Amino acid sequence: DEEAKKVLAFIFSQIGGVVFEIHHKDKIYYHIAAVMASNYMITLADAALKLFTKAKMDSSMSKKLLLNLMSGTLENIKGQATLENAMTGPIQRG
Repeated sequence: DEEAKKVLAFIFSQIGGVVFEIHHKDKIYYHIAAVMASNYMITLADAALKLFTKAKMDSSMSKKLLLNLMSGTLENIKGQATLENAMTGPIQRG
């Protein structure tokens, strides 16, 4: 129903939601991308914290460092036209 879509789009936009339409056949790709983007970040954070622990780093310092690194990476992604341009460190230098 087009009227319901308009009402819902207005409500979601008022609370900061991103409103868009997606074809029902493509929803599986949208869902997988969202799961990867959110849950895999946690998986990567866990792996990094485990490695910091192996390096005998204090857990609170490890978490602080991890959050700084991941936040910086997200800011790089926001500020660059491509993901390749968002890379830093040894990977970016080749």
